[in-house]
Amino acid sequence: QVWLRSACQHKRQNSSMSCVDSVAFNSDVPQVVVSQRLGELLVQFPAGAVGGVQCCVLARKCEERFIARLDARSLGHTSAVSLATTLLWDVARLVDATDTDNPILALEDGVALSPQPGCIGSWPSLYSSLCTIVQNNGADELQATQAAAVSRHAGRSLLLSRVKPLLQAHWHAHFDEASFSYWNEQGVMVKVKKLKHLITALLRWRSERLTWLLAEGRKPSTLDRALLVKLELAPASCQNDLLLSCVQDERVMEEMLKSPETGVQVRREMSSAEQGQTPPPSVHELFDDPFEPPPQKLDRWPSSLLTPTGSDRGFWSGVSSPLFTSGRANFEMDSADSTQSTMTPTSELDENIGFMPTNQQSACAVVPVWFSYLPATLFGDRGEIPSGIVDRLRSKFEPSGSGFTPPASWQSATQ
Repeated sequence: QVWLRSACQHKRQNSSMSCVDSVAFNSDVPQVVVSQRLGELLVQFPAGAVGGVQCCVLARKCEERFIARLDARSLGHTSAVSLATTLLWDVARLVDATDTDNPILALEDGVALSPQPGCIGSWPSLYSSLCTIVQNNGADELQATQAAAVSRHAGRSLLLSRVKPLLQAHWHAHFDEASFSYWNEQGVMVKVKKLKHLITALLRWRSERLTWLLAEGRKPSTLDRALLVKLELAPASCQNDLLLSCVQDERVMEEMLKSPETGVQVRREMSSAEQGQTPPPSVHELFDDPFEPPPQKLDRWPSSLLTPTGSDRGFWSGVSSPLFTSGRANFEMDSADSTQSTMTPTSELDENIGFMPTNQQSACAVVPVWFSYLPATLFGDRGEIPSGIVDRLRSKFEPSGSGFTPPASWQSATQ
């Protein structure tokens, strides 16, 4: 006892020193006390409500905090899995028991959804309360202070300066953002100083939780349904404040979680959001647009589609223009047939006269040359000026019987 008191005094004087000579919990210590201490430590990990905490990290923090080593055999258990399931049965659950000496533990949904000031493991409860506060007390996004970077799907918004009093009224009376210091997954202490830092961390943990849920292929639990509403924090443009907004309806997110086809899309959007980029649209999204895609989207297609084939090089020796090749790639990719469809090109003269283009599946000449270079037997009279066209067009612009007199400037130029 004398040694233990001196060790405690030494711990207070230098808290950064590791406890190398710590004693292990033995059978004389009530297991209720050990269970309570482990539960108090586990709720200090936000990862306890994300993907879980490794038992070795929890044991190391227990040794640092209580000057006692957590040994399963000294407490009458054969493995760390048996110790965790016995002592933390009402607080935690096993996420991964592949390694019996180092299982991964996560908080029960009821614990994570219970308001506990100073316990960051209850961040899902805090997040759910924030969603309710914004929806009930926030103004419509079109009527409230506009934000500089709020998503276009924003619904209701609330200034950050109004959040703390509302949390004290609707979440817990002793709410204080400075009390939410926590340990990360490696057991390193992280201190929270301002409310905006806490809310930013909440948004990150929600994204990590949904990413882990989709990656593991697990069904949404009660905790996940409490995180369906998405919040976004952005600077307000009219005031020196931040704006907390609901940017997605919970019914949409619930359908996205239920549908396995949208899992890949959700992960892609979350990954792009973490990198601060806009997710690129998929190929089918480009052609679902009834309007022509802008030119900058053409570089998404492979260069092989923009390269003429061997049959196309016969008339122009392999020289292609970007306008022609990109236009041909547009037509080939839009075609619904499995094989490349072809279309007989028409000249500007045919379009002015009113000739309609016809499909020629057996003979295709998509080449940027004048048709007169092609044999007339291939297309008949296509590409040749029909007789009488010139006279009929001249009669519309020139009076009948009047000859054409060139201007004097033309005559002086010829001299």
